Amino acid sequence: MKNYLFNFFLFLLLFCVAISHQTNAQKKRGEKKEDKKEEKKEDIKKDDTKKENNKQDNTNAVSDTIKKLRRPLNKEELSNANVFRKLDEAKIKPDSTFILDMPSFCCPFFPKEMGNMVNIQILRMNGVDLKEIDSTIIGRFDHLQVLSVNNNFLKDLPKQMSELKNLEELELRKNKFLMIPKIIGSLPKLKSLDMSLNLDLAKTGTIPAEIGNLKTLETLKLEGLMLSKLPASFGNLTNLKYLNFKLNKLKNIPAEVLKLNNLEVLIMRKNGITTIPNELSNLKNLKHLDLSANILTTFPESILKLTNLEILNLSDTKITNYPIQQLGNLKKLKELHLKENNIKVEDINKLKNILPNTTQIFF
Repeated sequence: MKNYLFNFFLFLLLFCVAISHQTNAQKKRGEKKEDKKEEKKEDIKKDDTKKENNKQDNTNAVSDTIKKLRRPLNKEELSNANVFRKLDEAKIKPDSTFILDMPSFCCPFFPKEMGNMVNIQILRMNGVDLKEIDSTIIGRFDHLQVLSVNNNFLKDLPKQMSELKNLEELELRKNKFLMIPKIIGSLPKLKSLDMSLNLDLAKTGTIPAEIGNLKTLETLKLEGLMLSKLPASFGNLTNLKYLNFKLNKLKNIPAEVLKLNNLEVLIMRKNGITTIPNELSNLKNLKHLDLSANILTTFPESILKLTNLEILNLSDTKITNYPIQQLGNLKKLKELHLKENNIKVEDINKLKNILPNTTQIFF
């Protein structure tokens, strides 16, 4: 009986030991599995971190490329660039948006997404009911070359416009300006400026002296502003080639204009001019002269010395007597406009014989 009990307890002890070993083994296997899971998680984290780092490296590489692209494009590059006409399309590739031409009535403000389009070179927002140019956005476009915001409700320009050191063309036709903004004088590369038909500006009829700072200006359009005088600094625009003063109140050709020796086109239509100074002959490079709809009664002899003239418009000037023989000196003349001057038919026939065969006479 004792042997039986002893054997029973021994069996029970061995069974418990075996169960304990089995439990410990399972526990260890579970711990190993957990360790492997943790290791796998760590590996996944490492892979994700590596991918993120690679992505960041790629992003940095792209940013570096973009920085390299951040320069004014030349004409050939701009001619090959895509023209975005929808903001939604431009938003997808803000760094590749070089030309943005917004449709009329699209938005009367600068959408905030435009602030990311730092490579923009040409921006047109004509007829969109724009009331102001966003000062927080416009200064970012440091490589902008053309800004066209015609037919809007602009009254002034923000001081941040002075950041546009590469701006070459500025179109501000048909807005609500009360005066020509002085800030324009701080645009060192500006070649073309159009402030025409700002009817509210016509109430003051003045030009700020700062315009004389635009030493690179080649084209200036100031039509319909009721200007009566020019600042002395206007004579500093020595690179000017095209000047449009149509529909103003300049009773004569200002002395400041007569200093612009590189001028090729001078449009003075409908200003109330009565006499033409002899100094007009100083403009040796003049190819197109429009004095139509002024109150001239005699033919300005200084015109006869402008031997590079190709187009001469004297329509509706009430001139009746012409120095026909002397007009024959204008060997390059292609167009002569004499409508509404009551010129005699025999004088027209004489002009046809005197002027080059290539000259068209409109009467």
